[in-house]
Amino acid sequence: MKRVYALVLILSMILAGCRGTTDNSSDVETAANSELTEDSQKATEVPVTEVPVTEASASEASASEASASEVPASEASASEVPTIVPAAVPTGDTLVDQSSEGVDSSDVLEPIVLDYTYSRKPPVANWSSFAKKLGSLNSSNRWGSALDLRLSDLSELDLTNEFDRMMNIVYDSITKWPEKLPAGFDPASVMENGKNPGIGIRSLHEQGITGKGINIAIIDQPLLLEHIEYGNQIKLYDEVNAGGTPGSMHGPFVASLSVGKSCGTAPEAGLYFIGCYNMDLSSRVPKIDHTYFVEAIDKLIEINKNLPSDEKIRALSISAVWSPDNVGYNELSEAILRAKEEGIFVISGNLFETYSFWDYGLAKDPLSDADNKESYSIYPWENTGAFLASSAIYW
Repeated sequence: MKRVYALVLILSMILAGCRGTTDNSSDVETAANSELTEDSQKATEVPVTEVPVTEASASEASASEASASEVPASEASASEVPTIVPAAVPTGDTLVDQSSEGVDSSDVLEPIVLDYTYSRKPPVANWSSFAKKLGSLNSSNRWGSALDLRLSDLSELDLTNEFDRMMNIVYDSITKWPEKLPAGFDPASVMENGKNPGIGIRSLHEQGITGKGINIAIIDQPLLLEHIEYGNQIKLYDEVNAGGTPGSMHGPFVASLSVGKSCGTAPEAGLYFIGCYNMDLSSRVPKIDHTYFVEAIDKLIEINKNLPSDEKIRALSISAVWSPDNVGYNELSEAILRAKEEGIFVISGNLFETYSFWDYGLAKDPLSDADNKESYSIYPWENTGAFLASSAIYW
């Protein structure tokens, strides 16, 4: 399966490089898989308790050099930003593994001190229906044209002659593989290769260009706050129109691609995240309503106004597209202009409207060299016109 480098990759590339070479202080989807796994537990609301905003540790590697310090309430207290939901947990609280019976999520979840403001702690989703033993590849789930092998047990299959199909799959670290695999296909190696941001980004990390000192924002589906990839980079988590929903695949995916410690392009950037669905969740057949995105953008703008000049949010990722026939189209376009006026670069599927250029994303073969630019091609949207016209909720 060719890996799609979504809009968040562009976001992170900007962040990793925008400080230049002078800054030397500074469900995870791979080439053919997602290491992010979501298990079960129903969403539970957390009692609202206000706590001061604190600065998240830049990374595990630098924790000993720069431990999190409390921001004076006079400068950045959540209570001074009227649109922000107060924090929901006292400083020092830790998250626990919320695995469902028979599914181990310890490879993606770890205890993390939540020393920042957040409105709710989304639980792990129930993906128990994916956990099944396959009698053949044809009985697997599908994700678009790909075989979705997450949580699947393939241990009794003979995949010796299935190389081509193995190039178009989605799997995770819980997938159980058989002894008989295609020559040249090693699931563990493909996963590790897929964690490389590619195109020389890790060489920038070696020069100290890691996004440290840069803050970014993402509006996406609810986040697993304790995820091993990005948990220490979150500076604020809030929600709009996401109450009661569990942590999603897509939110952790884009967060990992941007600030993930092993796969992120800017692994030391700070992350402000708004969990938000741009549709009416109360409807049996959800209808797109972009006014929820508008509320989320305005929250981030207010947050940004209260940040010190050297801690402003530089970029915002919204993995969605919108068209004039959608509810909230005009309001969302205006909200993005407001964000631009505040110095926030907004990356979305509507770059052609907001910045007059198109982005299709990049694709690569999962076995190719991620650092070789020849490995990449423009992602081939089969029907871009229909895709835009449908105004997909999330990519």
